[in-house]
Amino acid sequence: MKFSPDLLKAVDHCQHRSFITNKYTGARIAVDCGQCDYCIHKKAKKASMRVKTAGSAFKYSYFVTLTYDNEHIPLFKCEVLDNVYDDVLNESGDIHYGYEKHSFVPVSEYSCADSSQLRHIFFTQVQGTVPFNRTLSKYEEVKDNWFLSMDAIRSFIAKTKTDSPYGEDGRLSDRYGDSLIPFLNYVDVQNYIKRLRKHFFLNLRIRVIVFHEIATFFKESDRRSRPGFK
Repeated sequence: MKFSPDLLKAVDHCQHRSFITNKYTGARIAVDCGQCDYCIHKKAKKASMRVKTAGSAFKYSYFVTLTYDNEHIPLFKCEVLDNVYDDVLNESGDIHYGYEKHSFVPVSEYSCADSSQLRHIFFTQVQGTVPFNRTLSKYEEVKDNWFLSMDAIRSFIAKTKTDSPYGEDGRLSDRYGDSLIPFLNYVDVQNYIKRLRKHFFLNLRIRVIVFHEIATFFKESDRRSRPGFK
């Protein structure tokens, strides 16, 4: 089911709500999934209220955008975890579970009977600033995974796709096709804040504390995904 903005206002609960039991009182407690259209809309409203509240609490409040060209914009390749089971029947008709095969299929190449069903999507950084992992003492690409329907992930990719190809000479677009999606790379925000604080100290001899809220938004006019923070 696809939710329009007007319909979201009328919906009063999560699409995939589950329930847990309080072990002390026995009360049933509803728990939202955090991933459906309603939950995403709910999170967006809470984030918007936090920005408005923080903006009115401080004397100086600025909105800054970090804009990328297609050769440097942080990109994820999106793959679906596909599971295949080698199950066989014995002479009595019982199922014997064989080996389980796992493979990662690009979103653009994955086919399924029900595109509205949730799938396990894995995201791996293929372009952008690679953050330093202090625990492992090495630079490591950003990775994440989430449960999304094929309709949802393909819709996100289509909305953020630019008219020009990604990567140097369009190499990333040629390699991954319609399986690339821009993302907000937090290390770029950290680097900007460090440069900003350094500028204040070197030029004004003052040390500043920067409070910030981060959001990614999409601008239709130039078809760019623009991470910005306040």
